Amino acid sequence: MKIVDFPHRLSVTCRAGNIRDLMEYEGYKFTETMLFGLSNGLSFAYLLPEETKETVDFAMISGVTHNQFEELASSLRMHYASCIPTDSELVWEHIKELLQEGKPVFLDVVLSLYLKYLDKPGLPGSSETPHTASNDFVSTWDRMFSQLQTPAGTHVTMLIGIDEIENQAYIVENNLSRIQTVPLDVLKYACNPPMTVTNHPQNRYGVYYLPTKFPNIKEATKNAIYANMHSFLYTSRKYNGINAIERLAKQMPNWLELMPREQVSITMGMMFYISEKASGGGFYRRLYAGFLREAAHLLGEDRLEEISKDYYKLSNMWRELNKQLAKGADFPESILNSTDLKVSINKIAAEERRIAECLLSLAETWRMGNESFISMD
Repeated sequence: MKIVDFPHRLSVTCRAGNIRDLMEYEGYKFTETMLFGLSNGLSFAYLLPEETKETVDFAMISGVTHNQFEELASSLRMHYASCIPTDSELVWEHIKELLQEGKPVFLDVVLSLYLKYLDKPGLPGSSETPHTASNDFVSTWDRMFSQLQTPAGTHVTMLIGIDEIENQAYIVENNLSRIQTVPLDVLKYACNPPMTVTNHPQNRYGVYYLPTKFPNIKEATKNAIYANMHSFLYTSRKYNGINAIERLAKQMPNWLELMPREQVSITMGMMFYISEKASGGGFYRRLYAGFLREAAHLLGEDRLEEISKDYYKLSNMWRELNKQLAKGADFPESILNSTDLKVSINKIAAEERRIAECLLSLAETWRMGNESFISMD
């Protein structure tokens, strides 16, 4: 069974990009940038290896939250049904039922476990995402994964068909233009491998149920901007949001005192891969800049256009820092002890706070006197 004529285009992220394809399949036109913004996805996370509950070879650093599916469902009044079942056989029986109903299924997976089965000749990116796909997509990710002793999860693929007789699964990968075919048994293994994995997928899967009518997109956009910036600035957790960035700025020059040298080197390399290969540049700041630019046109709000430019500049600041870290990963002392690094990361932290505060201040002006702002009624 396979969903035929499933639309697929290249995208920056495995979550918002795949959701965009799903929306188009259901007959709705959304851009990846708009869906990312509506999912309240922009954030930051920073945890040293010893601070996580995971087995991990590097400091966990990300520019995004991983509850985008649920947040987007809330913004657009959709229902996202997510499962972490205990019986692997029942998982796939249910997945088959969903596919028979014409429902694409989002699967949490360990990408490295089926990477070699993906098409090696990636195609150039679309005009919307010019830097996402490259001819060395598979080899690039293979180099990254080869640095790790512990496999890493957090990737999401979209399943649109299976053929049990031929042992084939049809999946959508955001960085590759064609629908991919991988062995079904290999995909099942990647969904729940019997090994230690950073962010183990545990057979987690999910499916969207769309409403008969979406809420007012202008109000949903305003709500999402307010909620995202408020959460980013006022989280009580030191590992998230602006707290995490300011903590990173203080700790990065002292990483060799906080982590073994090998973990420091891997972290410096991983920051580059996560920023450049998994988030479209600058820990998703570039993607969020695109959302704000689109929101500016939607809402007729010139100030959003200016803040969009600020986020674009911020993404370039992150990208330059991460390139320097990657170049110095084999000799971390030379980079981490430099005055330039301290200046760069502190300037980034200051800009992160300034821009988010400007955006929240603007969102609060929308909120004043608007009873529909939060409820979207």
